[in-house]
Amino acid sequence: MPIELLTAATLHDSIGDSCLAQENARQLALRGIPTIHVSQAISTGPCIIGGGWLLGADVPHLRAFRVPGNHILNAVSVSDNPQGYGYLSDYRYVSVRDYESRD
Repeated sequence: MPIELLTAATLHDSIGDSCLAQENARQLALRGIPTIHVSQAISTGPCIIGGGWLLGADVPHLRAFRVPGNHILNAVSVSDNPQGYGYLSDYRYVSVRDYESRD
């Protein structure tokens, strides 16, 4: 079963988000792991979510990225008004793209 890559690249033409999606897929392919690009999680298995400005204020088009479960959140940015991070406690791994978001 392929790993789902849930990225903001499916919502807009951000070069950075598209590059992250492509590199995630490339790195997994090098290891023999198939991937599928999705705009919302479609299975209960772990998926890789990110990157982009995915954490923070409750913006309707970003709700699809707040998936509870055993996932990986990769290279995200955090808004100035973060809220509702409780679901991240079950995540396998979380990485951010800058020191501001980490702190």
